[in-house]
Amino acid sequence: MATSSNLFTLDIESIKNFKQTNKSVLVQIQIFLPHNSSAILIFEMCRLPSEHTTQFTLMNKFFEILFNDKNTIYIWGEIKELILFTNYKLFSEAQCHLANIQNLQNIFKTEWQKLHPHILSNKSSNELSNDLPNEFTNIIIKKKINELSREERKRIHNRSYTLKQRKKLYQHEIIIHYIDHRFTITNIKTILRQNSVAFSAVNTSTSSRTNRRTLYIGTKHKHLLSEYEQQIKYLFTTEHYKQFKRFNRSSYKDDRHSHHHRDTHRTN
Repeated sequence: MATSSNLFTLDIESIKNFKQTNKSVLVQIQIFLPHNSSAILIFEMCRLPSEHTTQFTLMNKFFEILFNDKNTIYIWGEIKELILFTNYKLFSEAQCHLANIQNLQNIFKTEWQKLHPHILSNKSSNELSNDLPNEFTNIIIKKKINELSREERKRIHNRSYTLKQRKKLYQHEIIIHYIDHRFTITNIKTILRQNSVAFSAVNTSTSSRTNRRTLYIGTKHKHLLSEYEQQIKYLFTTEHYKQFKRFNRSSYKDDRHSHHHRDTHRTN
């Protein structure tokens, strides 16, 4: 499939670790095929097969085909971010420099500046307000005079407090991508407690572009981050959700049977 195209997009994702180097987690490649079709390949670093397997050899071969001077690969950002993924031995730093890599971020900036040129001005804000029509000047002056109401000050304070609180709760964070949409926050917290993961906060987000759901787990125990990640790295998938529901149904039936047995015993 890769040999039938010479146009690709490449996207990467990393986990931000507090005061540490970002952890590389995912490579996503889109292959533009004939007849306005395309295919997407996703490589998750935590699920890579062993280096000595046939699957890993085929992955190496794919990246060898991908990174050659006949191909154009569009990325968003600098190539140095991609080079961080060479630790996983799917491809080398030398291979990254072989292909015709196009940084869409730089192209976008250039096009934006052409369409919206930045005009420098030596005028002060007072001089600019003097250039405005009189009715606009009056509005500006009135806005300066009017002080914030008590409710407005309260809202600003609460917003600031919430941001500080969130930063504290998610100071050390575990991020899990592609979780099943059917897991509720209550489900997730229950499962984390069952796996002895001490969390300070739990939240999820869903991408409007890909509909992908991501889980964010905040913890105060920095020294246990790696252990927690290993404990839950295979959880919250679709397969895990099915197991979770089966277990809950089974527990519910056992509880009903137990209650029924006790009620019968009392009657007798």
